[in-house]
Amino acid sequence: MIAASVCALSAGTPYVPPHRLVGAALEGETTLAGIVLTELRLPRLVLALAAGACLGAAGLVLQEALRNPLAVPEMLGVSSGAALGVAAPLVLTL
Repeated sequence: MIAASVCALSAGTPYVPPHRLVGAALEGETTLAGIVLTELRLPRLVLALAAGACLGAAGLVLQEALRNPLAVPEMLGVSSGAALGVAAPLVLTL
């Protein structure tokens, strides 16, 4: 998780080397790398981590509500709905 977070923060244009991430974040809005890091990449990373945590919590609640540790999304049809939600914009070019 930490390695993926470092890669997400450093990849892109402008490229910020992993050893410069802390310095660029502390510089804030004085350099281009600092602006990109604090205004674009860091909020996107925090949102992605929060979304992943919420999905994990939703899976836990689903399994506890049904009292079935095998209550996987594939058995309930949730995965099919998610696949439809991903495929529809691609097909309809939204």
